[in-house]
Amino acid sequence: MPLFAFKTLLITLCIACLGGCQTTLADKNSSSQSQNVSAQGEVADLSAVAHFSNVKPAQQTQGIGGVKVLGQLPLAQELDSIDDKALRVRELIMLPGATVAVHTHQYRPGVAYILQGEVVEYRSDSSIPLTRSVGQIVFEKHDLTHWWHNQSQQTVKALVVDIIAAPTPAAGKASGNSK
Repeated sequence: MPLFAFKTLLITLCIACLGGCQTTLADKNSSSQSQNVSAQGEVADLSAVAHFSNVKPAQQTQGIGGVKVLGQLPLAQELDSIDDKALRVRELIMLPGATVAVHTHQYRPGVAYILQGEVVEYRSDSSIPLTRSVGQIVFEKHDLTHWWHNQSQQTVKALVVDIIAAPTPAAGKASGNSK
């Protein structure tokens, strides 16, 4: 897959995953913005969805309440190539007192979106602990070392999207377990 197509896929997936999470626009902008939800300039091959023969495919995007770009991370500095890489999406649930062990994101860029609760993040690029709360997005770049600690009495949920080494068929199940 060409790098441009991979970047487009990543951005589209992130928008789809985060689209329902506090993404509103002013009413006057929503109709023009809704057209930007679908991939730009790509003509769909309807034979790919022929198994839905009893349903007419949507011919235009409409009714989108809003799309807000929460941030972006250029991948050129994060990855040498996309060969043998996979896009992973996980929901991380941290119980009160839980920690995610210190780790690096070398060759594994990612983004986390806080869905519920508050978590304290300790990062190599910050001299102070950072409290992450609902609606915040956290980028995890190639040169980052960090860890998380749920110091609250509430459960924390985060949507975590990252690029990882493609799992081998035998290791596929185990690869989804680590942060």
